[in-house]
Amino acid sequence: MHAKTIGLIAHTGKPGVAELINAIAREFARYSIPILFEKETAQFAGKKLGYSLAELGAAADLLVVAGGDGSILRVVGQLGENIKPIFGINVGSLGFLTCASSSTYREAVECIAGDRINFSQRALLEARVTLGDKRTGKMIALNDAVLSRVQESMAKRSLSSTPTV
Repeated sequence: MHAKTIGLIAHTGKPGVAELINAIAREFARYSIPILFEKETAQFAGKKLGYSLAELGAAADLLVVAGGDGSILRVVGQLGENIKPIFGINVGSLGFLTCASSSTYREAVECIAGDRINFSQRALLEARVTLGDKRTGKMIALNDAVLSRVQESMAKRSLSSTPTV
């Protein structure tokens, strides 16, 4: 799969991530590969234009997530039907789902630009919750879905909003 457009998403709470995502963007620019930044990531990196995750899922060929496993799981949960291949760059300690560490981002970009990456297929979970006559929308998850008992007022609120995974 040759990535023509990259969607870049970062865990903005991680130390040093602003410098990392700007460096990643510069590396992709060296290969003339356009970058679309997620809204919060764009603000954090000082970029003017940012897109929602749904817009990135629709427009990008590959999503590069700078964060950790939690960041990847959040992105998958919010993409819904617009799921795209994800390349994770680990910024932290745990990274079972990530493909590269933050210190090897140049090599990662070179491999993506040179179409030298292999993708592994992952099973996705689809969950819906029914409480009385109310039903949540479809929730997509990677790895696991957690159901827990909450107070009735909390359950009513969560049925009316889209939960994150």
